[in-house]
Amino acid sequence: MHLPPELTDIVIDHLYGDQHSLSACALTCREWLPTVRYHRFHHTSLPVSRDSTQRFHEVLLASPEICILVQSLELHGPVGSAEVHTWENASYTFLTLLPAVARLKLVAVILEDSVQGMLVTSLRGVTQLAMYRCRYRSFQSLVTLIGSFPSLHTLSLSFGIKWRFHFPLPASVASDLRSHLPAGLRTLRLGEPRSEDHARSSEIVTVREMLMLEIHTKRTVHVAQQLLNALSSDTLEALELDVGGTNGLLRSIEREGFTLAPCTRLRTCMLRVLLRYSPSHNNDPDVRGFVTLLATLASPLLKTLTLSLYIQDAEDSSTARRVRFDELQAFDWASIGAMLGPTRLPALQKLLVEGTGEMAVLEDYIRHVLPALYARRVVQLVPYTRR
Repeated sequence: MHLPPELTDIVIDHLYGDQHSLSACALTCREWLPTVRYHRFHHTSLPVSRDSTQRFHEVLLASPEICILVQSLELHGPVGSAEVHTWENASYTFLTLLPAVARLKLVAVILEDSVQGMLVTSLRGVTQLAMYRCRYRSFQSLVTLIGSFPSLHTLSLSFGIKWRFHFPLPASVASDLRSHLPAGLRTLRLGEPRSEDHARSSEIVTVREMLMLEIHTKRTVHVAQQLLNALSSDTLEALELDVGGTNGLLRSIEREGFTLAPCTRLRTCMLRVLLRYSPSHNNDPDVRGFVTLLATLASPLLKTLTLSLYIQDAEDSSTARRVRFDELQAFDWASIGAMLGPTRLPALQKLLVEGTGEMAVLEDYIRHVLPALYARRVVQLVPYTRR
C-alpha cells in the first residue's frame, strides 16, 4: 500500500529527536529522506574535536543539500582541563558550508584567534547567540565577537566569563560600548538556566544545571553590568537573569553594586534566583537580597515580571528544589507591593510567581495581609510546569 507523502511526513514529524528511529526511516525509501534529513540536521550538535569536525565536514561535502538544512548549530567543547588536548588541530572550515545558521550555541569553546575569525566570517546570518562557559582572548574580543553578527537580536551569556588577558577595554570602546554591539539586539539573557533535557522529578534539579557559574567575582558581575548599561537605555526590551551565589544574593548585590536600574525600556523580565536557605522571615539575607535586587528595577514600559525561585538543599549543596508557595509567605510582600505600584512600574500587568505546592496558602496570606495588593490582581501564582 502506498501512503501519500503528506501522511508519511506527519509520521516522521512525530519522531523528532529520536535519532535511531530517524536513521531507520532514512533507510526505508528515498521519498522519506528529505523529511528525515530536515529533522536530523535542522538542529545540529557537534563536539569540538579533530575527528568530529572532520567527519561532519565530509558529510557536508558528500551531501551538499544538507548544508541549507542546518539552521541551529551547537558546538560544545570539553569542560575539564584534562581534555584540552582534544581541541588540538580541530578544524572549523566546515562552517563555510553552512549559509542558513540562525541560532548558534557555544558551550565551553575556546574562542581565540582563528576560531573566532571563522565564526565571524562564516555565520553572518546568526540572529540568536548563546555562549556558556567559553574562554575569550580578552573582553574586547568578546565585544568584537558579539558585534560581528549584524542581525543579532537575542544574546545569552553566562556569568562565567573567562579570558586569557585581563586588560581593560580601550577607552574608545568602553566610552561607547553600545556602538560596538548589534543595533537590533533586544533580548539579553544573563546566566545559564538549568537543563530540562533529562527526565527527573519536577521538584529537584542540580545546582550545576540550573546555573552554569554564579555571580561570584567582581570581574564577571562587572561585565554583566557593562552590558546592561550599554543596552538598556535605548534598546533592551526583554531580560532573563539567573542569579545565585555561595556568598549569598544580598552580599553579591551590595558588594558589587549590581543593579537593574539602567533597564528603563524593559517590557518583559524574568528573574531566576537561587536562595541558599529556605526563607523563614523577611530579614533573611537572601530574602532581603532578592527584594533589594527587585527594588532596582523601574521600567515604565514593563508589562510582565516573572519570578522563578529555587532553594539550595541543606543536606546536599549540589542540588536545589523549587520554592513552595507556603515558603513565600516569608517574603516582604509589603515592600514588594510598593515596588509594583504605578509610580515605579506604571505599565505592569502581571507579576507571575512560579512555585510548587498549594497556591491557596499564599493567596490567602496576600488577601488577608495586603488586601490592596490582592485587589489589584497583579500577583498571579503559577504552578511550575516543565517547559
